[in-house]
Amino acid sequence: MAKGRLTAEDVANMSNITTLEGQKLPVNVTDQGVFVGNAMITMADINASNGVIHVIDTVLIPPEKPQQKDIIETATDAGNFTTLLAAINATNLTDTLKGKGPFTVFAPTDEAFAALPNGTIEALLNDTSALKKILLYHVAKGRLTAEDVANMSNITTLEGQKLPVNVTDQGVFVGNATITMVDINASNGVIHVIDTVLIPPKKQSQENKILCSGKAPLRIQFLDRNARHTDWYWDFGDGKASRSQNPSHVYNTPGKYPVKLTVKMSGHYTKIVAGYIVVR
Repeated sequence: MAKGRLTAEDVANMSNITTLEGQKLPVNVTDQGVFVGNAMITMADINASNGVIHVIDTVLIPPEKPQQKDIIETATDAGNFTTLLAAINATNLTDTLKGKGPFTVFAPTDEAFAALPNGTIEALLNDTSALKKILLYHVAKGRLTAEDVANMSNITTLEGQKLPVNVTDQGVFVGNATITMVDINASNGVIHVIDTVLIPPKKQSQENKILCSGKAPLRIQFLDRNARHTDWYWDFGDGKASRSQNPSHVYNTPGKYPVKLTVKMSGHYTKIVAGYIVVR
């Protein structure tokens, strides 16, 4: 069965028909007649008040839907997440990401891991506690589609901290990483491919210096004058971010906001913890 009143002529001009079961029924026109699936239409256009009937000579059996694979299996089949999967295995997170979920994974490619400074991967594999924190910073609860992500200002990760989202003309950024491929569905979640390994910011201590304070609304002009920096990512601490070198930002709500800057220098990203903005 399909929605709509499809005449024999309509059917013959279609390559497939979406059935109420949800799958597509292929149509094939030959010298012998019109076939839907492996059945030939033997009588057509029997009209009824609420539709039309076409008689066929064979009972149609819907093909079994292929079983969808979980996040780990899907990433394995993709072939470009070897380092990520090794890190997941080293931190005993494989069973977690094969579990019920659902999860949203921002997955760095092998190229993203290769861009880290020399020795970083080896050092992390020897410090599984730090590596686990990094990996959990790439995972969120729920099945967040690309559209969902683009409509969010930040995402709470399983590591516990918020991952800022920034939508620009260049694309959608999570932290300082660009999402390069979206909505790779798995049975227990969804994968979005990113081009940079995300490093969770260090938890801020009260010892960090206060950069500025004032009453809300408080407008701050941030500056980075280092000529060696070629890319910037300012995290303003309130869920907003900017990729400008010297952005201006307004704090509208009283609070203490940790400001962090990530810069690209000599081909690598380096995180700089700037300090706090206090808004009264």
